[in-house]
Amino acid sequence: MMPSIQGRRILPVFFVILSFFHALSAKSASAPPKIRVLLDSGVSALEVSGWDLSLSAESSKGLGDAGMSLSGRRSVRLQCRNGRVVARSMGREFSATRVRMTSPVGSLFWSSRLIREELSVQPGKQGCLVVNALDLEKYLDGVVNGEFSARWNAEAVSAQVIAARTYALYQMREARAKRALYDVDSTTRDQVYLGTAGEEARASQLVQKTRGWVLVAGAGASVAPIKAFYHSTCGGITESPESVWGKSQPGVSGAVLCQFCGTSPRLVWELSMSRAQVDEALMPLGLGPVSVIEVALRFPSGRARRVRLGFEKERGKRVFKDLPASQLRMLLGPERFQSTAFEVERTASSDWIFRGRGYGHGVGMCQWGAKEMGAAGYSAREILSRYYPQARLERAW
Repeated sequence: MMPSIQGRRILPVFFVILSFFHALSAKSASAPPKIRVLLDSGVSALEVSGWDLSLSAESSKGLGDAGMSLSGRRSVRLQCRNGRVVARSMGREFSATRVRMTSPVGSLFWSSRLIREELSVQPGKQGCLVVNALDLEKYLDGVVNGEFSARWNAEAVSAQVIAARTYALYQMREARAKRALYDVDSTTRDQVYLGTAGEEARASQLVQKTRGWVLVAGAGASVAPIKAFYHSTCGGITESPESVWGKSQPGVSGAVLCQFCGTSPRLVWELSMSRAQVDEALMPLGLGPVSVIEVALRFPSGRARRVRLGFEKERGKRVFKDLPASQLRMLLGPERFQSTAFEVERTASSDWIFRGRGYGHGVGMCQWGAKEMGAAGYSAREILSRYYPQARLERAW
């Protein structure tokens, strides 16, 4: 049992979890699966180096055999063109639809970065897709300081590691079902993965302490990891996934009251934008200069659901357009326009001021709330129970 989680011992549902993880990897449930992490999607060419490199290929078509083995410290130049990857080293060359690289020392170097386990390269829409396949637990070592901080209270970090592990497993299942080329992105599109550069002893210790623990929902054959969303600061109340994305998620509810994130530096925010800045940001809508921005509808949490925009036309005419508040946030910039819990004001000079609370979509765990709960003495179990009240803990390996 995980030492940091107190309370009733929860037994694993062996038959369901074992079959689920067997579908993700060829290993038994005693070992974590490998996760495929997209590191970059727009590289025209790259160089990878390491000791005793082994390159294997799919659909080989070139001067050599279906791959390449290099002795000693060597580098390989890879380039994506015409839907294939061309690999060159030591005067040898081959091409394939995908190239996988490994080293017996367990690591490679790419762009001055130490990459664990395996690196694969294949053509994408805008260049090479660079994907790192590695042990899920080692992946989490590089997520801790990308998404939160190993310096936080151990219980708070433990709760967030479990949420991150659960989210990763959910995405893996979805990606494999769709035969996707990777499982998760290394950016905020999924979870920020810093790789070995973000690893440190305390982060690894806390990942190890929670090893294998995930949040699940459902019963019988439908038991599965939940999509454990989380965000920086809820501002006092979380939101439901159906409110934000129009689709419910098992085990993830909304309207969870949170009185713990009041110390967050992102609790309240203000954004001032000139008329020209707003017009430029909303130019993709193709409707002209903006003269009206108002909240048309709110969710029970107080977050904006829909906004109404007014655009100036010729001869003093004005056209209106309604759109989801989340779309407005994306257009104006989600880093500076922190959340959809906002009010808007137009100044005498026709500039815009947005005032709001919280940071992020508001679904699932409030990270700052979890941080303060841990500091106040709550256990990892209690933190997770607050933000995912419909889910339960199971050990997958």
